Amino acid sequence: MGRKLVGRTLALFLFAFILATLSGAYAWVSLEKHPYNEKRKGDPKRGMMIYGQLCVSCHGDKSMGDGVAAPAIDPKPANHTDQGRMGRLSDEHLYGATVGGGLEVNRSANMPAWGLYLDEGEVYDLVAFLRSLAPFRGK
Repeated sequence: MGRKLVGRTLALFLFAFILATLSGAYAWVSLEKHPYNEKRKGDPKRGMMIYGQLCVSCHGDKSMGDGVAAPAIDPKPANHTDQGRMGRLSDEHLYGATVGGGLEVNRSANMPAWGLYLDEGEVYDLVAFLRSLAPFRGK
């Protein structure tokens, strides 16, 4: 009996988590409450560690959009080493995509809103790591 209750509780939690993620329900994620601060800089080394935990399964260990989950995702995950594409995206765009997910920046709903799980410092660390892969070159 106890295992069934744990299983049902876990299933309910997983369902609520997926529903909240897909519906765009945000905790601190609101960019109105937590706008991008261009003066704040993250640590790319810490960002690399976070990337390894959260992003590699989709974006790949070389950040080329070829992670183990990539074949099941449409559209395909971004290649973060693509200088042409990534070099045109501002740090504010990367911050918004990380915090609010793909829908926040008019991209794929498959990109989760990591602002639900990361604090602001960790988001800036991720942006710093992404920028180390492809420097901003302007639009």
